[in-house]
Amino acid sequence: MNRKRILTGSILISCFILGTVFMFATPASVKVTYGLTTKTDDGITIYFNVFEPINGDKKMKAMILGHGGSATKEFLKGYAIEMAAAGFIVVTLDFRGHGQSTGAISFDKLDRDVKAVKKYLDERSDVDIHNLGYLGYSMGGWPGNRVVKEDDDFKCLILVGSGLEIEKDDISNRSLNILMIQARYDEAHPLERTKTEMGDWLGKKTKNVYVNKLYGDFERNASMIYLDDNSDHLTLAWDSDFIREARYWVVNTFPNVKAPDENFYAHFRFWILVMQVTAGLGLFFLLIKPLSRVILHQKEEEIIEIEEPNESVRSLSKKLILYSLGFGIPGMVIMSWILFTLPLSIAGLFTMLLFGQAFGILLLLRNIAKKSDSSLKEYILKSLKQPKELIFRNIVLGIILGGILYSILILTFGFNYIGWIPSIFKLPWVPIYFTIIFLIMITLGILMQLLFQTKLRDKPKGLIKTGVLGFLFQILYLYFYIILFCVVSNNYFTMIFLIIATPVTLLCSFVLAVLYKESGNIIAGAIVTTIIITCLLSTLAPFAFTLSNAAPFL
Repeated sequence: MNRKRILTGSILISCFILGTVFMFATPASVKVTYGLTTKTDDGITIYFNVFEPINGDKKMKAMILGHGGSATKEFLKGYAIEMAAAGFIVVTLDFRGHGQSTGAISFDKLDRDVKAVKKYLDERSDVDIHNLGYLGYSMGGWPGNRVVKEDDDFKCLILVGSGLEIEKDDISNRSLNILMIQARYDEAHPLERTKTEMGDWLGKKTKNVYVNKLYGDFERNASMIYLDDNSDHLTLAWDSDFIREARYWVVNTFPNVKAPDENFYAHFRFWILVMQVTAGLGLFFLLIKPLSRVILHQKEEEIIEIEEPNESVRSLSKKLILYSLGFGIPGMVIMSWILFTLPLSIAGLFTMLLFGQAFGILLLLRNIAKKSDSSLKEYILKSLKQPKELIFRNIVLGIILGGILYSILILTFGFNYIGWIPSIFKLPWVPIYFTIIFLIMITLGILMQLLFQTKLRDKPKGLIKTGVLGFLFQILYLYFYIILFCVVSNNYFTMIFLIIATPVTLLCSFVLAVLYKESGNIIAGAIVTTIIITCLLSTLAPFAFTLSNAAPFL
């Protein structure tokens, strides 16, 4: 490594470490306890995190935060930090079948998970158990409605992109302040539905319900719909405007709380994240070259490539798009067994979707090979035809780099935004998904690296062009079929997954391109990308064997 690379690496790792320290230490007025557990009355282990002010009241009010379907407790960390800074004990939990918690998803039993967390709070001597609030995001609002309706200890209900199922007659003898947080472009819970539900609560017609208007007062039954114009259902979990409004609502519901910290940290934490991610990914890509040289000892003649002089980048691009879109559905049908034989059916759904494109690529490779008097089998064997020792070294390189990138993503997005760590309960099924996704990545690598990147290798900015093309081909395919599914089903909720899929696809495309350049092989890149995709899907997929069980939680 030369001095310039060492200096750059030192700066990047320093920025990453500094950003990580700031991310986990901000705000200093809040103490966070991770990985606590409690048992429900039917024996399910619920994992939760606790956020609390360091210098709060002797008897503190508490908030319970429930996440959405195909989500985790980390989605609501921003809300938890702000409420804890305002003087409240806040608990974020993983519902059964989600995140780290055990059990399979069951809509009718989610309220038991909330009650188990309340029992934990009741056992604490510093909690005012008769002054509680609940915030439910998406699916998390449903058990919240049920618990709050039945339990007089809850004085505050915040529904984030979720429905209101409580009527005035249900709580005629008590006070309850209800805030409904609404995104303009919410794919799951449209504004008109929110206004209808608030109208039923207020005894008004839908057309007479206005957004961003306070009905009543905080002494008894304050109600409001807070609307933001620039968000959708997924970003409800992270939008700083929504977080600020939720904090404001809780503070006004429970006045005279000793607030050790009146600052608002959501914007500051966002810029810390930007520094973390930029430095972390920069460090990862900087390490690829030296680690490849140290581990592989690569020779020029050991670089794998497929020469097809009769095919240009333009002709390959057109054929890739046609074959991917044209044969995607038959490929998904072939892989449909995964939905009915394995748990984590949401992970199975997206694995099936990815396989659709891989199936189209296999048919394209078969067609190209046939024109060159070769065969698809020869292409596949050529992609792996290296000395056993070198293949082993590529596997080691992939595992090491995959571990580094995975650690960076956990410390940035994982612990703070979306999870990214599959529970022990799901681990027995992860190797199966890993194997299938690895084969998909190998198929993609044969086309994008051994054919496309070989043709672009000697051209200016060929590496960047390969990465961009790989991203565009994959994301075009995903957008096409997900939007098609939404149009056919007349349900656009599934589009929220594209918000996560887009940056992950971009990252994976460049990982494949850079690792092929440095290793001359597609194995290491396939391992790294498979680790990232498998762990993400396995974390976000609720534990369910069929889509019929998982569908209500999407």
